[in-house]
Amino acid sequence: MHFYWLPEKTPSALIPGLKALAEEYPVHTGTQEGIELMFEELPSDSEVNNHVTLANGQARVAYKSPTDAFRALGRLMGEITEGRSEMEFQEKANFETLTAMIDCSRNGVMKIDHLKYWLRRMALMGFNGLTLYTEDTYEVPGEPYFGYLRGRYTTAELRELDRYASALGIEVFPCIQTLAHLEQILKWDVYKNLQDTPDILLVGEEKTYELLEKMITAASKPFRSKRIHIGMDEAHGLGTGHYKEKHGERSAFDIMNEHLHRVVEICKRHGLHPMIWSDMYFRLGSKTGDYYDRDSVIPQNVIHQIPEEVSLVYWDYYHTDYDFYAEWIERHRVLKRDLVVAPAAWTWNRFWTLLPYTFATIEPCLQACKDGQVKEILLTLWGDDGAECDFDSSLPALQFCAEHRYSADVDPDLLRRNFRAICGEDFDLCVKASELDAVPGLVNPQQDAVNLSKWLLWDDPLLGTWRNQLSDSPVPWKETGGISELEKHYADLFQVLFEVAKQPTPGVVSHLTGPGKMSQSFGHAAQLARVLSLKHNLREKLVTAYHRKDLAKLRKYLREEIPSLKSEVEKLWRSHRALWMRDRKPFGWEVLELRYGGLMARLDTLRERIEMFVQGEYKSIPEFDTQPMPPYPKSMKSLPVLGYRQIVTPSTVI
Repeated sequence: MHFYWLPEKTPSALIPGLKALAEEYPVHTGTQEGIELMFEELPSDSEVNNHVTLANGQARVAYKSPTDAFRALGRLMGEITEGRSEMEFQEKANFETLTAMIDCSRNGVMKIDHLKYWLRRMALMGFNGLTLYTEDTYEVPGEPYFGYLRGRYTTAELRELDRYASALGIEVFPCIQTLAHLEQILKWDVYKNLQDTPDILLVGEEKTYELLEKMITAASKPFRSKRIHIGMDEAHGLGTGHYKEKHGERSAFDIMNEHLHRVVEICKRHGLHPMIWSDMYFRLGSKTGDYYDRDSVIPQNVIHQIPEEVSLVYWDYYHTDYDFYAEWIERHRVLKRDLVVAPAAWTWNRFWTLLPYTFATIEPCLQACKDGQVKEILLTLWGDDGAECDFDSSLPALQFCAEHRYSADVDPDLLRRNFRAICGEDFDLCVKASELDAVPGLVNPQQDAVNLSKWLLWDDPLLGTWRNQLSDSPVPWKETGGISELEKHYADLFQVLFEVAKQPTPGVVSHLTGPGKMSQSFGHAAQLARVLSLKHNLREKLVTAYHRKDLAKLRKYLREEIPSLKSEVEKLWRSHRALWMRDRKPFGWEVLELRYGGLMARLDTLRERIEMFVQGEYKSIPEFDTQPMPPYPKSMKSLPVLGYRQIVTPSTVI
């Protein structure tokens, strides 16, 4: 089904966005086939944000802002896919702003064309904000080491992004760091005199503020927005390095506020309105340094020193109970500064967004925000530890947040219809792919953040460090579908995802009439499941045959299973590379390629060691003789989320 609109009847503010949507969706001008779109603005004091009627081949869309108009169009598309030819609906926005933050600092720098692909979807969902988290991956004139060989954005690229987003009613503003998380730039010798600790700037140095003025100017210049996120989170060790050598012992509260005032003054000179992550104030008020410490006390004199111009961003990705979010919103309100709440799509330290846990944390968060009259929401997508995750897998999380923006409670059917129309995929199949980590064997996979697929992929095939943890896990597995069933689980998941990857997409996205971008994503996820089904129990089988001196079985594994696994790992490497090069700049891929290369080299070593043992050249394999021990105690209530360095070797030389 197609839509068409006539320029002479369409408000000029919507025309650039409609043209952008027409690059991909059946929303055209110049032809009068399909359903005619008629747009009109609602008065500014309207109690609803959009009001849509569809009848007699015409869709009348009344709207308050371009975002509300495009959101209405996205919903119309969803209704049309259900075959409806008449309808009426209206929506009221619970939040003034709904912004997506995309991490572009952990190796993966998303291409501008792929960001446009996202912006079209975000507009139809009902997002009106985008920010790119860039620690050093943006161009700073006179500072050539900023983003050097890391895929930094040029000013021209960001201007083009801003132009395109503005056409769709989406505000783009910069998200940078001005205190901590700057190890990527501070590692260069030219900046060694600006270090407090390896990742924290030296507060109080004039050269620090000269650099920060350059950074803030460069980061904000491409955008028409006057908002800027200046970071300042997780500055652990503030004032304990070179700062302490120069100035002696000082209160971290005082150092933080002194620095914040200097940075805010820079922002004011450039007409910018800053926001910061709020955690450092709560951590400094906690005896344990915990952001979520209920005993944390921020002194009144510190609160008074927080600049009035600063908005505070309360980030929370972990809690699944409404009451906690409600309490922490009120704790932020005591600080008497504008509040932004930031939940997360669980994209970091894994290969596919952990959607069940994402929904379990976002649901109570956004309900508490509605009840607490929070006006601004910032959905974060982090890429910690290499940006292995295919961020497109988080699009269901964006749709979920958008439904919360426009309804008191999320209607599951409406959620699925809208996602199918806008993203061209089945919502539940996207969630199904989360079973790479949310395996059925866990007692409560909806509330367990373990990145199991990452454990099992990078776990060394000779050492088996983390496979031992699963064998003696602190987490109770169900009687069926537990650790012993994972091999079958991943084999079954491969079959499901492999079939999905081959199917035409069910939405109305015009260029996705056959397998498209999400189909490629499903294909990559399927290949990962295939590798895990082969690798999960391989070492255990090898060790058993080794201890039984069953040379016949070892020869069979040498002949069949090890070569098969290596071949599938190579396919996974190529699949991941194709996905990366499609969506991201090439810089940063080398980090993951080294991981794949290391795994394939270790599989070669595994094959050679067993071969030499079978031939009698080795009398033993010491890695198989070592008594396995679980890295974490049985007293742990859940499995940990692990990074590559923890998984790949017990050594700390990497």
